[in-house]
Amino acid sequence: MADAVAEELRAAGAEVDVRAPAESPDPAAYSAAVVGAPMIMGWHKDALRYVERYRDQLSAMPTAYFVTACR
Repeated sequence: MADAVAEELRAAGAEVDVRAPAESPDPAAYSAAVVGAPMIMGWHKDALRYVERYRDQLSAMPTAYFVTACR
């Protein structure tokens, strides 16, 4: 899913990095963020930790979130 989102953003002219939340890239190095993860008994733990760790930086920049789930 992250690759599909990145592909659309690139097609719109954005420069995009796809990184795993566990890598903890500091959002200060970016002008916007998209954070996504699967729903596994709640939002994925690594993504949740990332958002909690960088809450202040993410709230000060354009940020989008997505969740994937299977039924």
